[in-house]
Amino acid sequence: MNTVSNIKESLPETERPSFSENEIIPLLKEHYDLCCTVQELPGERDRNYLAQDKIGNFYVLKISNASESLDYLKLQNQALERTAKLFDDGRIPCVIPDINGELLSRTCSPSNNLHWTRLVKFVDGIPMAQYRPHTKEFLHELGFMCGTVTKALQNIPMQPPVRRHLWEMHNAKETLQEYMEWIDDRKLRRLINHFLDLYTNLLTPTEKGLRRGWIHNDCNDYNVLVIPNLHGTPSLGLIDFGDMTHSYLAAEPAVACAYAMLNKAEPLEAAVHLISGFHKQFPLEEKEVEILYPMILIRLCLSVTLGAFQQHKEPDNEYLGISQKPVCKLLEQLQNNNVRYVHYLFRSACNFEPCKKANEFRKWQNKPEIIFQSLLKDSLTRKNTKVLDLSTGSPLSAKLQWLSVDEQQNYLDLLLREKKAQTAVGKYSEVRSIYSAEQFCHDSLEGDEKRTIHLGIDIFA
Repeated sequence: MNTVSNIKESLPETERPSFSENEIIPLLKEHYDLCCTVQELPGERDRNYLAQDKIGNFYVLKISNASESLDYLKLQNQALERTAKLFDDGRIPCVIPDINGELLSRTCSPSNNLHWTRLVKFVDGIPMAQYRPHTKEFLHELGFMCGTVTKALQNIPMQPPVRRHLWEMHNAKETLQEYMEWIDDRKLRRLINHFLDLYTNLLTPTEKGLRRGWIHNDCNDYNVLVIPNLHGTPSLGLIDFGDMTHSYLAAEPAVACAYAMLNKAEPLEAAVHLISGFHKQFPLEEKEVEILYPMILIRLCLSVTLGAFQQHKEPDNEYLGISQKPVCKLLEQLQNNNVRYVHYLFRSACNFEPCKKANEFRKWQNKPEIIFQSLLKDSLTRKNTKVLDLSTGSPLSAKLQWLSVDEQQNYLDLLLREKKAQTAVGKYSEVRSIYSAEQFCHDSLEGDEKRTIHLGIDIFA
């Protein structure tokens, strides 16, 4: 079993730069000729400081981990520049040169480690985690934004990997197997192993056909910033390109979905709208849609696993555990979903035929030799069938409303015997007061919603 004392060997890049707020003030003056007040911002691997100058301008000073390479930081700057061209001002951080005209400066920490620093414009917005409501229009816009970012990054040339990213989808199996021991909850471990098996089994036959490219890889609910408008859907900004990687392109909407689904009564509904928006801007291929749901599950598994590990290292850093409880809750919500059903939902969101074999079924259905058998012993006739009036205000509806399910069934059985009927039928398109009961309340993205009209036919036999 690992201990906190040997975490440095396990993951050296998590050692964050050792600067205090008081040490940042002269650093800003030296490199950027700015006199500012500063406040540290939450972070995982680097140090970030919010700086405000005398005339009220806000900046963020980013001090990179000592293990971060210059080439990778230049890559991030290139990504920021390309992405900003596709967005309005103030939605993507813009890098500000130092007094020598350089976008990256070198500084030494009190512990004598060398670090690269950057100054970027502050993106003013509300973290998505703190913003409500997440309407279907909002989620569609979120997906569209993620698709725009993905499109912007595709013209960046491929470079050899600088280091292993723990959050990379193509390394997820190794990462989870290595760090899962930091999770104390055995039930949660079993669930993660279950989702990992699902992901591996579905990825293996499709991996060669999956497109790869540069992705932001961290559209979480604290990196997505909401910029409210007076009317309509708010604008969205995106920060922190520090986890960008060259991986499966399908991982980008999967990561965004994982966090957009948090704290939702109907998480799949949220994912559908996000995927629809992403696909509109950056069309997904059918193989990518097939692996999308397992990737969402794996991102959630990575979040809870690496979060547990990081909390062992920095127990006082609340930011590292900010998503743990909602992620665990979401994993439990999703464990009983039928994978094929979710796949069909996501295909429909991308305007594909939900079930790829639907045309085969239609051809079979129309064959002249196909004969459908009755589900009932005898055909329904006026003589052997009782039509029920369950509409609002009917005597039968009033009678059944105060009975339990078992009592309702017993009452209907007795009614059929009295009427000497084999079958009872409930009518289609009937307004029913029974739907006012709590069990029929559906919590959607638009708020609580209750059924009123019966869109089916009841058969009591």
